[in-house]
Amino acid sequence: MDILKIAEENQQRTWQIVEQSGVILLWESIEATVYIVGSLRSGLLMKNRDIDIHIYTDRVSLTESFGVIQQLAERLFLRELTYMDLRDTEEECVE
Repeated sequence: MDILKIAEENQQRTWQIVEQSGVILLWESIEATVYIVGSLRSGLLMKNRDIDIHIYTDRVSLTESFGVIQQLAERLFLRELTYMDLRDTEEECVE
C-alpha cells in the first residue's frame, strides 16, 4: 500500500468535489473570502476526505450564510451540520 498514492488519489477526488459542488463560488457570491485549510490543503488525505474551509466576511449575515448552506445541502449529501453562534464571544464568529 503506497500511502502517497492513496493521499494523492484522495486529494484529486476531494478537489473534484469542491469544484463540482461550487462551494467556493457560493461563498464568494455573498462576498466571502474562502480558504481551504487542513488535510486537503496539506495533501495528507488518507482515510477520510475531509474538506475544511474557513470563510471570512466583513459582516456576518445568518440569512446569507444559511442560504449558502441550503444550496450546498441541495447539491451534496450532508449527514450532519453543526451550527454554533459565537458572535457574542471573543471569537466573534459563526461555526
